[in-house]
Amino acid sequence: MICVCTLCVVTLSYAKEWRGIVPLHSTREDVKRLLGPSAQPGERFYEFDDEVAVIQYASGSCVPGGWNVPLNTVLSIAVTPKSRLQLTDLGADFGRYKKSVDPKFGEISYYNDEEDGVTLQVSNEQVTRIFYEPAVVDKHLRCTAGSPAVPMQNGSTADPPDKIDEFGNIPLKEEGERLDHLARLLQELPDKQGYLIVYAGRCARLNEARMRAERAKDYLASERGIQASRIVAIAGGHREKLTVEIWLGSRSGLAPALMPTVDPGDVQIIREDNGRNSNRRSPPTRRKRRQPCQ
Repeated sequence: MICVCTLCVVTLSYAKEWRGIVPLHSTREDVKRLLGPSAQPGERFYEFDDEVAVIQYASGSCVPGGWNVPLNTVLSIAVTPKSRLQLTDLGADFGRYKKSVDPKFGEISYYNDEEDGVTLQVSNEQVTRIFYEPAVVDKHLRCTAGSPAVPMQNGSTADPPDKIDEFGNIPLKEEGERLDHLARLLQELPDKQGYLIVYAGRCARLNEARMRAERAKDYLASERGIQASRIVAIAGGHREKLTVEIWLGSRSGLAPALMPTVDPGDVQIIREDNGRNSNRRSPPTRRKRRQPCQ
């Protein structure tokens, strides 16, 4: 957890830059060069060990309220932490941030530093997203005024993805039946994207969440004929017990926010050695009394 927080503090001190990518100044080619190939077409969606990012690019048309930048210029970046990240962990100067409450979801607040172009989405004091958007110094790149500004990705007016199902460690046949519902929706709604988020439990096998998410995606693609690019499989971190969430969202919109509840340092990795289970904590960041994995 300490490593995650340290990274966030450094990132926020250069708010208009994320992993070398700067809104309105970086391009799709810069993203490919810096981050490599994306798990999804278009270099929009990237998943790392500690976070997930969705990048928005310019369409090339300058509409009122939009940005007068070339096609495929980075407009904004939405980053979702995979570990529990409290607002106080960031160590930021919140005197620079303007707080607002989401009009639709009262438990969600936004802390916006307009000068540097960074917005924190917070739910119950937990940071669920960090948005990197154009800074004040770039306001001259706005298209001709006359229409209301096109909202950025800080959630104020964008349609959020919908969670359509959630379940635990159920039999494979029953899991397939639950995934079939998502397949039907994707077939009926060609403009929608499916998201499979798997949280491994506090006691978990190595890469369990990633393997479960990919297994579900493979089922939808191979058994139900859903185009693989329309399914995003995410390892969301850890909760007390294994949890699978199925979401339906816009193909050009945000991915669901990740909400892990167990710190990585408190996770016990179950390893099988000659048919016998041995428990090992990963990563070894601190010592704490805990119940052994069953």
